[in-house]
Amino acid sequence: MALANCIFDLHYHTERHAVDGLIETFDNKCAGGLERAARVLVQSGFTCFIDEINRRSIFVCSPADFEQIAFGEGAERVGEQEVCEAVLWLAEGHFESSDQIDHLADLLKHR
Repeated sequence: MALANCIFDLHYHTERHAVDGLIETFDNKCAGGLERAARVLVQSGFTCFIDEINRRSIFVCSPADFEQIAFGEGAERVGEQEVCEAVLWLAEGHFESSDQIDHLADLLKHR
């Protein structure tokens, strides 16, 4: 849920889509931490990719639904190691992360 909140709050922006006009998207830029976060969010059921190269995605729910998805079947299928790596990469990468992600990354480094 921390990944979803971080991406929604800091990296979900309006852009012009060729067919659909203005839409909110998350562009993972095919780069490190953002790309790992994007994969976890798709596998968990928070988002879906909207292009062939898995660079841009949209949330399929509102933040009010994040907790339900975080404890749902889709999220349970994502490996703990993959989620931990996504948190660490996002916190340590070149892109902005939230205080919650930074705190979780610190906890993960010291476990």
